[in-house]
Amino acid sequence: PDFASQTYQAQSNPTNQALSLSYLASAYKELGQWQAAETAISQSLELLQATDATSNALILAQVWNTQGSLQLATGNPEAALSSWQQAETLYGETDDIRGTLGSQLNQAQALQSLGLYRQARTRLEEINKQLQSQPDSRLKTKALQSLGVTLQRVGAFSESLDVLEQSLVMTQQLDNAPDTSAVLLGLGHT
Repeated sequence: PDFASQTYQAQSNPTNQALSLSYLASAYKELGQWQAAETAISQSLELLQATDATSNALILAQVWNTQGSLQLATGNPEAALSSWQQAETLYGETDDIRGTLGSQLNQAQALQSLGLYRQARTRLEEINKQLQSQPDSRLKTKALQSLGVTLQRVGAFSESLDVLEQSLVMTQQLDNAPDTSAVLLGLGHT
């Protein structure tokens, strides 16, 4: 991604350069190189904010999403919540339903990190209502898993078991071993 970013810079293509820097930030995050990740995401946001934001709304939403992920990973859930709210707004402007729901799911995760489980529960229940009409997907299983864990944390154990069992069936149908493991862990805790 660093080579790609440099190539787009040489071509005077700030939009693709910003997207490459966002991917680079994600890679640095996965490697635990926090300072490099923060530098890359900051450069990405600066590039996009200097260009026509309306034509780059979807890319800007993706960058805000990456920013939120980095902020949560570095222990700043308040900032992550704000970044994901920015992403949700931009995904909404582009009518990207999956992006909007994904940003809302991320916000619920930030609320959980802040200990605001009742607010997270409300948000997750709204997300799950919207996802009912959608085909089974990883996003849907993650939403169910997150709701199940949140229900467990607020003491709604019976509801938690029901939701986590739904998520388990879905992850097994999608043949997603890591998600299946996470759901089984949630079931064990409940």
